[in-house]
Amino acid sequence: MEKRFNIVAGRRSHRKSRLGCINCKRRHIKCDETKPECANCYNHMITCDYTVTASASVESPATAVGLPRTGSDNSQPGRRIILYPFQRSTIPYARVQTCPSCTSAPAEVLGIPGFSFSDLQLQHHFITSTALTFSGKDGRSRFWKIDVPKMGHNSPFLLHLILALSALHLAHLHPDRCKSYTAQADHRHTSGLQSVMLSLSNLTADNCDAVWVSSVLLCFISFARGPRPGDYLFFGEAEHVSWLTLLRGVRSVIEFKEDQFHSGLLAPIVQGEALTPKEPEEMNSLPYREKMELLREFVISRATHDPSLSVYLSAVDSLTESFTAICDGIAGTDNNNRFAHILFKWTYSLPPEFSQALEERQVAPLVVLAHFLVLMKHELGEVWIFAGWAEHILSEVYECLCEEDRASIEWPIEEVG
Repeated sequence: MEKRFNIVAGRRSHRKSRLGCINCKRRHIKCDETKPECANCYNHMITCDYTVTASASVESPATAVGLPRTGSDNSQPGRRIILYPFQRSTIPYARVQTCPSCTSAPAEVLGIPGFSFSDLQLQHHFITSTALTFSGKDGRSRFWKIDVPKMGHNSPFLLHLILALSALHLAHLHPDRCKSYTAQADHRHTSGLQSVMLSLSNLTADNCDAVWVSSVLLCFISFARGPRPGDYLFFGEAEHVSWLTLLRGVRSVIEFKEDQFHSGLLAPIVQGEALTPKEPEEMNSLPYREKMELLREFVISRATHDPSLSVYLSAVDSLTESFTAICDGIAGTDNNNRFAHILFKWTYSLPPEFSQALEERQVAPLVVLAHFLVLMKHELGEVWIFAGWAEHILSEVYECLCEEDRASIEWPIEEVG
């Protein structure tokens, strides 16, 4: 009978050591004793006591760390594996998420107090989405997409307002999260507004562009909140028209330092684009010339004995220029031109007497405002921040007029709806 011999392999010898880390000893597994962190602790993302003990005597980051290797590597006397900085993390993943340097707000990195990770989302949304809504149909304008965000890097108050407008845009796009985004917008708006007011008292060549753009964004934020009872942009409750008061304040500052604005980044907007005749197919079909003549006649007849008649007629003339610029004079689709000639060519030039007359619900300025809404509806109605405003304001104007005077706003009613 054939004999069989069972050959049992001998147990492989290994070096015994009592120098393993505490975690490995507790788990009764072999520790490779790699410092400053053993492989087992590294793989399980737990703190190795080698890391703690090594922190007191850590070498300079520029110095390569020599680590002994166990097992077969020790068969070659004096052999060492060189571990260069960042070849292997000395901090477990679990601790990376809780260390102060990693959880601190990005404000410490960007130098902007109170800047959080949620604000990074808002900034990204402004650059990739909100800014495009102000850049015309062809998206050619770099002003809102590039220039304004770059200004915000050096002007925290401008960045606050950029984030506020971005949050309101997200609230517009996601009604189910409207409350959350609106709360973020309120917080940023409050911070930005306070800082802008402080900057107005200390205007310099370095911050005047940012202050001017901030005033524009404050206007946009007022529009972006949407129509509300008692708020008609140009008149209403005092707190609702604060943007118009701020805009007038900035106007006086710009007039005082006119050269700085006309030679800086905002020169194309402040000066306005050169009027170049449009091609026939580009012409706006609004019959504004005849309507503006009728408006002028109405104002003269309705406010003949009003001391502010010249102010009302000046507003009519300025509005006619805006109609001419938009309907006849500006080629292209860049919204910067529209904002400049609609909001900041007419609104910006309104004297306080005209605004006071609107507050008092005087007939002549209300009818002039109704005609302005035609331009606002036709040229800016598709921009999200203006949605519903023309209709909202016109309805209040209609309520303020008697039956006889309502005939003077038939054209605005037809065009605005």
